[in-house]
Amino acid sequence: MCSAVSLDLSSIPKHIFDEHDLLSRVYDRGGNQPEIQFAITDPEPLLPVLDGGVFRLMRWGSRDRAGRLPTTGWTWRGSVEGGAWAKIGCPTEPVTILADYGCENRFWYKITKGIHGLIVRPEGEPPAVFMICEEPTRYYRVMTRGERMPWLIDEVI
Repeated sequence: MCSAVSLDLSSIPKHIFDEHDLLSRVYDRGGNQPEIQFAITDPEPLLPVLDGGVFRLMRWGSRDRAGRLPTTGWTWRGSVEGGAWAKIGCPTEPVTILADYGCENRFWYKITKGIHGLIVRPEGEPPAVFMICEEPTRYYRVMTRGERMPWLIDEVI
């Protein structure tokens, strides 16, 4: 699974940066450009997404055990394609998770076009984004020691 993503600082609209007080998420891993990192372990886990063509930061998964959503930040591609999310009874739609890099077990890897995600909009709760995962390739498993791999857009690692 992918436990964090990052975007170049220049990719974040200023009003989003200010609205969500992203200063604590700015990192410099020795690259040319500072980046904003989003991790599932953050006090407020968020993911950068394109929702209807609009850049947004949305809640990454759910931690609410009393809510209608599963307490996770990921879902399997087979579950999405097989219709398992229809059983929850909430509107869902595909979304692009924006990412320049992904991180698994402290190993950062380049992402070219983003990650497939699923927005779930439960009534009376804020929407949540679940990262869609699939079985890892052998290369991904060796590289990250991960047991599931994000479903990348038009790319395979």
